[in-house]
Amino acid sequence: KEGWLELFLPKSPDLVRFRFGQMRTPFGYQVQKPLEELPLLTYSMSTRWGFTGLRAAPDSEDPDLRFDLGFMFHGWLLGDAVHTDRLGVHYQLGLFNGTGRNRSEDNSEKTFSGTMTIRLAGWLGVGGAYYDGSTGRDASLYHRRRRGGFLTVHTDAFVMTFEYILATDDPRVGKRGNDSEGFCVETGVSLGLISRSLKPLWLVARYEVFNPAKNSISGVPLDRWEKVFSQCVALRWNVDPRVSVVLAWEKIDQDETRYPVGVEVGEADENFLFLISFRYF
Repeated sequence: KEGWLELFLPKSPDLVRFRFGQMRTPFGYQVQKPLEELPLLTYSMSTRWGFTGLRAAPDSEDPDLRFDLGFMFHGWLLGDAVHTDRLGVHYQLGLFNGTGRNRSEDNSEKTFSGTMTIRLAGWLGVGGAYYDGSTGRDASLYHRRRRGGFLTVHTDAFVMTFEYILATDDPRVGKRGNDSEGFCVETGVSLGLISRSLKPLWLVARYEVFNPAKNSISGVPLDRWEKVFSQCVALRWNVDPRVSVVLAWEKIDQDETRYPVGVEVGEADENFLFLISFRYF
């Protein structure tokens, strides 16, 4: 998935670093994270269908877009990664092919992507992100624009993240109705607050709303368009720093309109999930 070379100045390694190769696309919060670092070991609908999907056709999620080939400048304009209790400003700015992981360039245009994060305190951060690019040529040209914002709260016993993504896709179905948006709120509380022996156990909850692009499903009138709601409650057990287990209950509701997230029309889909994450390095 990733392979890159990074250069930096020995006297000021935190200010600016140059990275070239295949890497995670610098956008937002969840796109930057591997699954094992997310509380529920899964990406939100806003990430799966907002950032990496949202073509004007069903079943269009493209997870490979979380990685791309190009170069990036990143570093700390203020503060550094070591002194986490101090005010800090971190930036990532890159130019990429825009075609995703392990794919050759298919047009003459490049994709710009960047994220700015402000660490207000050791436990609080806010940030914004922007992504703009296209793939294909001539009649098959496909343009993507994503904007986002996020907030993070992180302590030893409590974590919370909020992320919002607004995506504009401009395929050959017309320019109106190609905007999608979604937000996701995740919280986690350590049961170590009750007893030290329960510290590896966390209660995790997620709530999200996703409003898909109206042109993504043909034949649905605007007055019948429905948002997608998702809620999830889980117990996470951090067995050790490399192994985590999640047992979760998830409910996804699309009302009367079907969007490709595995839910029948007019029904709420309830799932029980058992997930294991193992990191071997």
